[in-house]
Amino acid sequence: MYVKWLEHSRIEYLRNQAVESGLSAHASATSEIGSTLGHVSVRFKKPVTYPDTVHIRTRIKALGNSSSFILEHEIESAKLGTVAATGESSIVFLNLKTGKAAPVPTPIAAQIRAKL
Repeated sequence: MYVKWLEHSRIEYLRNQAVESGLSAHASATSEIGSTLGHVSVRFKKPVTYPDTVHIRTRIKALGNSSSFILEHEIESAKLGTVAATGESSIVFLNLKTGKAAPVPTPIAAQIRAKL
């Protein structure tokens, strides 16, 4: 479940960022470039058991090499009142025609730098 929660948070975070900045228009205008999950990791701290509600915080941690950036996540258990797990996701941009790594599009890189 932890990785599923991180994935849901990652997708919602990126969707919200695209809507706020108009990046969805950039993505459709440059349809040769896409992004994918390159790596995800979770560090368990406390067990989350049913019934519970979790709150997930996601933020940009770093701009990686020229083709990626890293998101940082915290999963907080409402029942425990503490962070139950932390995680990181690496998002990699790629050329959809060749399948090879591609530079982070300039508008997206600028937005990431502004949030660091």
